[in-house]
Amino acid sequence: MTMRMVGISQEFTRQNTLDLRQARQQQLVELAKTDKRLMQSKVLQGAGRAWVRAYFLQEQCRVLADELTQARLKQQASEAAYSGNRLAHAEVLLLEDQHQVLTSTLQQALFDLARWLGGESNADILLGTPNSSRTHLDGMSLRDHLLRHPDLVLLSQRIDLARTEADLAESAKSPDWTVSLSYAKRGSAFSDMMSVGVSVPLQWGQSRRQDREVASRLAQVEQAKATREDMLDRHVAEISGQLDRWRSNQSRARRYREQIIPLQAARAKAVNAQWRGGRASLADVFDARRALLSTELDALLINMQVDLDWVDLEFLLPENAGEAS
Repeated sequence: MTMRMVGISQEFTRQNTLDLRQARQQQLVELAKTDKRLMQSKVLQGAGRAWVRAYFLQEQCRVLADELTQARLKQQASEAAYSGNRLAHAEVLLLEDQHQVLTSTLQQALFDLARWLGGESNADILLGTPNSSRTHLDGMSLRDHLLRHPDLVLLSQRIDLARTEADLAESAKSPDWTVSLSYAKRGSAFSDMMSVGVSVPLQWGQSRRQDREVASRLAQVEQAKATREDMLDRHVAEISGQLDRWRSNQSRARRYREQIIPLQAARAKAVNAQWRGGRASLADVFDARRALLSTELDALLINMQVDLDWVDLEFLLPENAGEAS
């Protein structure tokens, strides 16, 4: 006998299970949004750091170019004296080499900046750096603030998702009913047949299956909680150290700007005056100029570190981008 059959079935899912499934889908959407915020934060920090590095490399090139100009003037002024001219020529060659190396490094930094900004590398866009004298973290509870960081929000959302998965596993211990309806057309010797069926899964051995699934999901919740606490503690320690370094370098930058550089500049000026008066050698002049150059480059490196730390601190949360100035 041949028979053709067509049928339909419908599972009647309990409302609690439907609500949990809907909650899980919404949590997955929120996870994707938070992941996007985390990426935005990393992009802002990466672009900001690339900008700061390129800007200060440009400033170092400028300082070296000014020093190179001064050395060439000294070379011209010492042409009458053979030994002095050789010394000046060696100084010019050394500065030219340093300037070439820095210029190459600057070009690489501009390429890196262009990668973040999506344009061609051009030093003309390096108009300056933001005001890094203060940060929005001043006077704020660091631990409470970091709880809003995308990394930690992501972990909190994963904890919620794991809880929902555990609730779904618990809900699965109460199976849903399925109703089916079928119509069969049999051979000419038999009448057609219609059947109605009701089925429900039998939960055999719950302790070996469903209970283990629930326990596994709950263990994932506890693991996610421990991971979040560990990450929060690490973030607090890292950001606290970075804040301390940022404040310390601010103080150092101020000391260089207000005390150390003016003293070195005054010394270089005095030695130059002595050389013009015949009371100092050209080697003394170059020694004083090198000391001043080294001090100015050190100051730029300190200021660069101040701005690099400021970028990391200010863009911990992507929504702070609009407030940075």
